[in-house]
Amino acid sequence: MKIGVDIRPLISKPTGVGMWLKGLLESLKGKTEHNFVYFSSSLKETPPDSLRNELPEGKFIHRRLPVRVLDLLLLNYLWPSFEFLTGEKVDVTLSPTPIYFPTKGKKIITVHDLYFLEDREKAGKFSAYLKNLGKSMERADLIIAVSGYTEKKLLEFFPDAREKTKVIYEGIRKFPEAEKIENLPEKFLLFIGGCVPRKNLSTAVEISEMSGIPLVVVGHCNKYPDNTIPIPYASDARLRYLYEKAFALIFPSLDEGFGLPILEAMNFGLPVLAYPKGAIPEVGGEAVILCENTEEFVKTIKKLEDEIYRSEVISKGKKRVRQFSWERAGEEFLKALEEL
Repeated sequence: MKIGVDIRPLISKPTGVGMWLKGLLESLKGKTEHNFVYFSSSLKETPPDSLRNELPEGKFIHRRLPVRVLDLLLLNYLWPSFEFLTGEKVDVTLSPTPIYFPTKGKKIITVHDLYFLEDREKAGKFSAYLKNLGKSMERADLIIAVSGYTEKKLLEFFPDAREKTKVIYEGIRKFPEAEKIENLPEKFLLFIGGCVPRKNLSTAVEISEMSGIPLVVVGHCNKYPDNTIPIPYASDARLRYLYEKAFALIFPSLDEGFGLPILEAMNFGLPVLAYPKGAIPEVGGEAVILCENTEEFVKTIKKLEDEIYRSEVISKGKKRVRQFSWERAGEEFLKALEEL
């Protein structure tokens, strides 16, 4: 089978969707005889050379097209097709988003969450998905949902998609050695998500102030809250350093389709405190400490000063992480391909 893959999220500083795509593709390397065609586009940037060694062998095709222009065409008009852009005929296209990549072949889409459907005022850039989301769900041949919670939400809006929807959990990617970040306080709380409204940074700031422990904020903000330590983007090496040195991950998100930072933190022995929202209880299981309000967050942070309790929490997290792997995700993806 010849598979066309939209790797545009991997061009520069990949975040959530890009990390998901990279993890899945890396898990397929050496495990399949399918042929891959990788498409990317940008006026200023090209895919890093390292991708050729990290992904399954395939043909890389890059077009010098403005990102915004191509996004406008694909999201609003479901055009141009993969074949038109690459000159390659493929059997199926894989989109890391809920909007399919146009093709004469079969179409695979990925649903990470649907919060932009429930709270359209806070959809931000994801409001661009709304115009053709229904068509995409209808025309897709396989829909990957990253959690049972995401699948449940998807079927509430698109019940006819039940037979072609498959849950494939994410895994933990391999991190390089930690890269030290200078001038951090000896003790700090970690928040990941920037100023995306549903990530609920304001609550994390309140928890930091109430506990008296500084807050490191990873992710983009136009204006960071006062008394926080901003890190707009952290490479995997720097992110690992933060996971290893923080006192706790504060995750007061109001909705999560999966919540990968939860598993990443647990993997490096960092306790995780979160609201019981979205897929967080599903992914974190008994290893995530669920808090109903800011007072519970603060009380639990104080409780984590006890080394015995802290060790128990860390041990549960390490055990929980072992239930998720990209190898398993890759196997399930290949099985789903065979059933197309």
